[in-house]
Amino acid sequence: AAQALTRLAKFAQSRGIAIDDANQLFGVHIDRLGKMMDSAIKLPIVGRIGLDAVLDLIPVFGNFAGAAVSLTLIARTLQFGPPPSLVSRMLSNVLVDVILGGIPLIGPLADIWWKANDKNAALMKEFLDSRA
Repeated sequence: AAQALTRLAKFAQSRGIAIDDANQLFGVHIDRLGKMMDSAIKLPIVGRIGLDAVLDLIPVFGNFAGAAVSLTLIARTLQFGPPPSLVSRMLSNVLVDVILGGIPLIGPLADIWWKANDKNAALMKEFLDSRA
């Protein structure tokens, strides 16, 4: 956790902002990535979809590409020293997304329903808020 705070402090110092502002900036970045992947576009009847559901239309590659972005989101959060229980919850969200997304024809529909990135962004923002 001390190393995570050091990284956050270095980031804040390089930008010339306070640590709390850097924390908030990171939360906004994570939230944007989650929305882009899971709920960027609102469609009638279907609801909100994101890049993850669109990628799932490409067999095999799309599911792995979406998982790679999801894991990138988790990797970025590791810089801030989240507890192992939070990381495991985030990884389980991605695992469910990959498993459901791997089912032919049902995968894109499952990605519309199971928004792993939005869930992970909410978990991370909750962690950042509790730490502030």
